[in-house]
Amino acid sequence: MPTRTVATTQTNKLRALRAAARIGLSALDRGKFKEFRSIEDLQAYLNDLSDKIVSKRPYKSHTHQMRKITEPTKRVDISHGRG
Repeated sequence: MPTRTVATTQTNKLRALRAAARIGLSALDRGKFKEFRSIEDLQAYLNDLSDKIVSKRPYKSHTHQMRKITEPTKRVDISHGRG
């Protein structure tokens, strides 16, 4: 990769990092954050949030995936009379 491209990529990453930091600090200033007493409380919160997000998936897509998992495997005889 040419040096100029690497430098441009690094500059863009730094700009994105600074923008993300500004957004995060602004949210902290407005009190938009959660505090947890322990790592276990944080893990429980994230697990609950994850469950909520997964449960909001479109019903059709969710049932299609469940059907794929729960349907019995069809066995195909490939012995052609041998065996």
